[in-house]
Parts: sequence; structure tokens; C-alpha cells
Amino acid sequence: ARADSEQVEYPNKISLFGGVTQEDSDLDGTIAFEYERLLNKHLGIGVVISEFTRGSVERSWLIAVPAFIHPYAGSYLVLGPGVEFEGSESIFIFRAGVGYDFEFLPRWSIAPELNVDFVSGGETKLVYGLALSYSF
Repeated sequence: ARADSEQVEYPNKISLFGGVTQEDSDLDGTIAFEYERLLNKHLGIGVVISEFTRGSVERSWLIAVPAFIHPYAGSYLVLGPGVEFEGSESIFIFRAGVGYDFEFLPRWSIAPELNVDFVSGGETKLVYGLALSYSF
């Protein structure tokens, strides 16, 4: 195969995610900004910045720097480290997730996503929702 067959027409993707973070029986509204830079058609790197609320007052932030693996069609895996900022605490997490981009207009897609955040200390959090994306 020629090296240029690995080139991607639109290597950048920005997404706005809306969903829920679930920890035990608590459900917190979650919004996130995601950016991915495709290195080739199967691998990208990026950043995720998200905010979720606890009740009506307390907010937490998460910044992760995952790899995006694209094994087939619109499917993708998300794997990478991050930090959650909760009050004055900084907590290490590792995110593992899956999603599938459904293109509905050229360069626009919507993706259901399911992520698991493994929090240092043994906790896990489920983060799920929809991401609206634009590739450029």
C-alpha cells in the first residue's frame, strides 16, 4: 500500500458532548468539549475537557489526553489518562470508552458514547451521552 493511502481528508474533529456522569446511584449532568487530531485513518490523539455538577452547587472538571483508535467504519475506542479537579483535590483517572460516529451531513456526525473513568482509589464512574462533531 502507498503511504498516501493513510492520509485523512479532514484530520481534525471537534465535538460537543452532552450526557450524564453516574457514580453509584448519583447522576450528574455532564458537558464536554473534545478535540481529536487524526495521525492516520486508525489512530488519533486528543483532549477532553468536561464539567459535571454534583447536586445544584458543586462542580467538577476533568481534563484527559486520550488516544482515539478507529478499528472499523465509524467506531472508535478512547483510552488515556486524565485528571479530575473536585474542589481543591486533583484526582488521577484513566478513561476507557467506545463510540460510533453516524454521519448525517458531510463532515458532521453524531455519536453515542460510553466511557468508564477508573478513578485512583478504586472508584469507577460511567459517562454516557451524545457527541455532536464537525470534522475539518
